[in-house]
Amino acid sequence: MINALQLCNHVEDFAELLGTKYSKIAHYYYNKNIRNYYVTFYVPKKSGGVREISAPKAQLKNLQSKIATLLLTLYNPVSAAHGFVQGRSILSNAKPHVRKKYVFNVDIQDFFGSITFPRVYGLLKSPPYNIAEPIAATIAHLCTLNGALPQGAPTSPVLSNMICKNLDRQLHKLAINNRASYSRYADDITFSFSDPKDFVSEGIVSFSTGNGNYSAGIGTELNRIIADNGFKPNPVKTRLQDRYERQVVTGLVVNKKVNVPREFIRKTCAMMHSIEQYGLDAAQIKLASKLGEGCGAVENVVYGRILFIKSVVGVDSQVYNRVALRFNKLGVKKKVPVKNVVPTDKKFAEWAAPRCWVIETDDSQGSGFMVAGNYLITCAHVVGAKSRGTKVVAYRPDVSTEVCEALVCYVEPIEDVAILKVCSDRNDYEEFHYGHRPYSLHVSERVKILGFPQYGSATGGLKINSAKVLSNTQPTGGLVYIDKELYSGNSGGPVVDEAGLLVGMVSKGNSMHIEQPYINHSAFTSFAKVEACLASLEKEMAAI
Repeated sequence: MINALQLCNHVEDFAELLGTKYSKIAHYYYNKNIRNYYVTFYVPKKSGGVREISAPKAQLKNLQSKIATLLLTLYNPVSAAHGFVQGRSILSNAKPHVRKKYVFNVDIQDFFGSITFPRVYGLLKSPPYNIAEPIAATIAHLCTLNGALPQGAPTSPVLSNMICKNLDRQLHKLAINNRASYSRYADDITFSFSDPKDFVSEGIVSFSTGNGNYSAGIGTELNRIIADNGFKPNPVKTRLQDRYERQVVTGLVVNKKVNVPREFIRKTCAMMHSIEQYGLDAAQIKLASKLGEGCGAVENVVYGRILFIKSVVGVDSQVYNRVALRFNKLGVKKKVPVKNVVPTDKKFAEWAAPRCWVIETDDSQGSGFMVAGNYLITCAHVVGAKSRGTKVVAYRPDVSTEVCEALVCYVEPIEDVAILKVCSDRNDYEEFHYGHRPYSLHVSERVKILGFPQYGSATGGLKINSAKVLSNTQPTGGLVYIDKELYSGNSGGPVVDEAGLLVGMVSKGNSMHIEQPYINHSAFTSFAKVEACLASLEKEMAAI
């Protein structure tokens, strides 16, 4: 199938394809001060020194983004290329090298700078791309700076992969012929071997005599292929790692499984400790002193690092969940997903009891439950529609004799939601999680209703009732009908699904007084309504 780019024979056709005029395009590459259309800045390298980033300004970036989209329809990535390829990442790049005896890393020196204007022009006008020469020249002009690909332009990733396609094929074949695995992420080339040292190909790895397994250079065949494709290896970053040391591929550890380095976890925890001890403002100043003023908000940096850990080790990882739970208690707006580890039915009550509270006022008693941010949730009618700013009594009867005061921070009578804060120095109360998901339930789905109905009577403490949902629900919330009657004192109690995640809150229980008219209490409020109230409170606090 012929691509839209391949159908263009004149530069005017190409300009129309980009939604502009050729005169505007020509302005960029005939301008002697083309650098004025780029913003140049520097970022520190892990190995020392700095990396120059040249990012195009808005108008040129818009053109380059459109060109990149067109080029991506032409480029069919090989299996070994993982950088800048949709659906692939440093994780997929590292996986082929897990549990190998040797991992061999080679870095290409000045990767983007080695891809020059003539190389881009020659690539585009040649098979299999066959773009008309005027169009190929125009693209090469628009996508290079000082005669080479700039690191920071939207077109540089796809053009570099197109240039490296032949390199990837040759190195993949070299690996197959020598019982090795091969992958490339941008300028990082990796080979790995399951064979003992004596059977590792000298065409790929040149072991240094007398230096054991830790010192090696690039083999003659590998060196020749890299050179034939117009690149030079960086000998300083060439390293061989055996199974008895930490093996790292594009920043991830691959000895037994793909994992995040301990240093990354420690640094993330240190950043959270800084927020916990000194507050966001002080932590922001500390981060800016290390990374510069353009480092971004510290809470966003930590949030991104934790999501990166999740992408590598998964939400089931104990290490990830430990870090994620700590982040969710920082009191920042963003929350990361956690795995709610719920025990078996026999021990469910022990797990749930520390998370469930009794709320008492002079006039009423109800249930409540703790969520992230140290917020205690209950019904508005339990504390009173006009109780905001007052204090009520809160305690966990099944786990502690401690009786606390709780400040009513938010009341929404229409939705019947109240949000409290326990007046205590503690910030580590056990909590229920509500994750990131639509709060939609389906007919016959089972839930657990928790709370303290008729607390103080002979019936005792926390009650757990299993119920079945009777109707499909909407993600936006509303009442959810079930096949069980809910009783007075259960109001404000949590409703959880089979995984232990919050799906709702008991809104009103039947008082069981025979003289009162019967009202259907076989329903609870979707947690979507509670979450909306939490968001409103956070917004109010941010505005103060």
